[in-house]
Amino acid sequence: MTTYQYGANNPIKNIDVNGDSIRVFSSKGTNANGAFVGTENITSKMFLKGFEKSMKSRDFRGYISQYATKGLKIGRYYFSKDGEFANAKLTITEYNLNAADQGTIDALNGGHLEGYHTIGLNADGTGVEANMHIYTRNHSTAGEIAETMGHESQLHGYKDKYLIRGFNKSGISRFNSEKKKYDSGERGKKDHDALGRNDQRHEGVIRYKRFEEEREQ
Repeated sequence: MTTYQYGANNPIKNIDVNGDSIRVFSSKGTNANGAFVGTENITSKMFLKGFEKSMKSRDFRGYISQYATKGLKIGRYYFSKDGEFANAKLTITEYNLNAADQGTIDALNGGHLEGYHTIGLNADGTGVEANMHIYTRNHSTAGEIAETMGHESQLHGYKDKYLIRGFNKSGISRFNSEKKKYDSGERGKKDHDALGRNDQRHEGVIRYKRFEEEREQ
């Protein structure tokens, strides 16, 4: 069983009512069916502070901005124009769970889970959706949350632009070929191995290292 299966293969079901290309949710638990229940645009103060610390990084701002639609506001940040991938969707979810639920998630993951990143096609194959999941209980400070956001968006999320450009150019077949090309292995193992080697040929490693330098300034 995976963390997605624990959330009924759909941790939070998103219906894009207002057309925003970036949506922020906070979940404190699951419903009777085991699916996470989320509240939009209401997060913990520590999560929001972590996001603001992340936004000190040019690369993180670029990652978020590429998905933005003109007029979007997240916290105190306002986006004045459409990003390159405003036709795609990015959902950022804070899981602010109780100890029992977080323990279940950690057990399914095989250890302490701080966050993860996914990208794929939407249900009907007409667009691309990326997700960044952050588990607040497994962080002690806003700085730790910022580090996880940088890790997921830069080390793993650097490839989003290649997949979305492929989809926008040639549809599902090109998206799938790009996803195979940039496959990072189970749980992002290839990306993590490259980080362990400090591989300067790996774009995600370069971006993540730069993120860490910028957010600490």
